[in-house]
Amino acid sequence: MTIRMRCAWRGVFWAAVMGCFAVWPVRACAFDCLAPPFGERMDRIEGREQLREYAHSGDLAYYRYEGPCGYAMPARISYAFVDGALFARIIEAHDVDFEAVKKLAPEAYGKKPKETRDGPWTVLTWNFRDRDMKLKIKYDASERRLKSALYYEPLRERLRAIAAQREIFETLAKGLEEK
Repeated sequence: MTIRMRCAWRGVFWAAVMGCFAVWPVRACAFDCLAPPFGERMDRIEGREQLREYAHSGDLAYYRYEGPCGYAMPARISYAFVDGALFARIIEAHDVDFEAVKKLAPEAYGKKPKETRDGPWTVLTWNFRDRDMKLKIKYDASERRLKSALYYEPLRERLRAIAAQREIFETLAKGLEEK
């Protein structure tokens, strides 16, 4: 399949499903809610005024997108920042036709996802090593609810380091309290 055909299939896929899981980041004059500039620092992101912080813990912060996005159906979009850099885009949607997602996704991404189960969730996972990205789509059939997370892998390592560092400090603090 040629690149042009693959791009055309991506367009058809997103129009059919709801257009909210695009993978390839691109720079635009304003904030692009579907393809944000992963790895970019918050203070350098154009259109950042459309992001509102709703949770913060140490070096990890979550922002909700409040601007227009042009979806075919309502979805909640959030972004995670690690050390002030964009790490992940998180999307939640309801009343999703998951069979359409499963059918069209391999054509849109050029490869079949790994499919697993996690309790009530069906999980589809793609690793795009050439772009340092990982996409995970989770679907709960009983609620027709879908969650998607697109991660920028280089920052995932930083997140793991932060978590390990916190664990060390908590262990040290407990040890000091016991003495």
